[in-house]
Amino acid sequence: VTGVQTCALPILPIPKYLMGAALAAAGQAGKIPTSTQAWEWWMSGHFDPPGDPAVLPPLRWLSAFGAAAGCAAVFALGRQLLGPKTGSMAALLLAASPLYAVHARRAMPDDLVQTFVVATLCLTIAAVRKLGVGVASPRRFGLLLLAAAVAGGSAPATKLNGATGLLA
Repeated sequence: VTGVQTCALPILPIPKYLMGAALAAAGQAGKIPTSTQAWEWWMSGHFDPPGDPAVLPPLRWLSAFGAAAGCAAVFALGRQLLGPKTGSMAALLLAASPLYAVHARRAMPDDLVQTFVVATLCLTIAAVRKLGVGVASPRRFGLLLLAAAVAGGSAPATKLNGATGLLA
């Protein structure tokens, strides 16, 4: 993980450490360019994969995992709001979206941000509904709100525009 810190100083903490862990798990952590090499690559105007292209598959797997988790979060949201058929349809439409498929293949944190924002909404709705019905104990309500707060804090810690998703 420390190899990613020197390369990706401007990256926010959650994707930086998740990407570092994915690279370390794939045995690619030693092939990460230094910040100077990354800057030179960016300024050269040649946007081929920097260094060894073998570093991209573990990062793409991380994005694919984020996209799958996003589909699950959208299913949970649709199920909570309008039932299981709506949740299934929403998740299928999201998975079939060409833009979502492109984001799932890129080594970028966009899918993780969407997952955290939708999970925040899901957990908040679940907590409020359980409290409103009187089913939730104070402990369960607090745990649901704590999970919503963690997911909500993780969105802008993954990508700064995640904060705008939480405002909506």
